[in-house]
Amino acid sequence: VSNFKPSQVSMLSAIVPPRYNQIEISLQQLSAFTDGTLDQCIEKQIQPMAWSPLAGGNLSSNQNLEALTKKIAAQYETTEEAIMLSFLAKHPSKIISVIGTSNKERMKRCLAFKEVTLSNQDFFELYSTALGHDIP
Repeated sequence: VSNFKPSQVSMLSAIVPPRYNQIEISLQQLSAFTDGTLDQCIEKQIQPMAWSPLAGGNLSSNQNLEALTKKIAAQYETTEEAIMLSFLAKHPSKIISVIGTSNKERMKRCLAFKEVTLSNQDFFELYSTALGHDIP
């Protein structure tokens, strides 16, 4: 399914259990982290797939997040794309990112995420910076 909210997944599950839910999720779009979507994916063993996981290539609307992503990428000696994708992959639901590009260089920058394992500290620093406040 695509863009299903928890209530829609529950309704569909009465007929046929979905195996995937493709949702918009990125460091700029984190509602699935808190609206029950990813919780339900874990509970019902639904694989979440992120469309637009790189926020359409635009982190500049949050300058703090853009700066932090660059800083963490430098620490890990990798690309900013790799950090953004590693952030999603670290979530307990194991989000799979769908990359919409045919540009070879961008693909290489994205594939670098496979070599990165974010620390919990970096994950939560990215998360709180994306939200614009500390996480309790």
